[in-house]
Amino acid sequence: MKKVKVFISGLALLTMLLFLGSTSHSVHASAWHNGLPKMIRGNWYLYRHHKPVSHLYGSKHLYAYNDVWYTKRYHAYFNTFSYNFLEKPTYRYVGNHKYIINGLVEGGHSDFRYIGKRRSHVVKVSKNHLREYDNTWTRKKPSRMVSTKKGYQLPPS
Repeated sequence: MKKVKVFISGLALLTMLLFLGSTSHSVHASAWHNGLPKMIRGNWYLYRHHKPVSHLYGSKHLYAYNDVWYTKRYHAYFNTFSYNFLEKPTYRYVGNHKYIINGLVEGGHSDFRYIGKRRSHVVKVSKNHLREYDNTWTRKKPSRMVSTKKGYQLPPS
């Protein structure tokens, strides 16, 4: 009889431990997400003295910078080659409209020490402005902007 009581109490204790061990804890989703947030995707322009000097393009799989040049021949602005871009970006939301963007540095005129390595950018985004380091980008497209087809660049004047 004593063996049965010990067996039942042991079984009850084991069941209770299994039940307490299997209770769900609050699980958070992964802090790092693939791609770019939708709020950052699209075209952004950097202005100095009311003239566009740089273009930033964000898509799901690319975060790229281009120079913006003015050509007297066409009396218009156009994008040049990409001088720095991040491939396979991942991002993390850190609060207060701030994101950390991490990706592989590739191509263009970027510093060769960083090509093939992961780099991070901290950006703060609102509806019409993106702030990165000391630069404030806007969605306002320059007037008289010439769109260049893929692979075709206008010659500088």
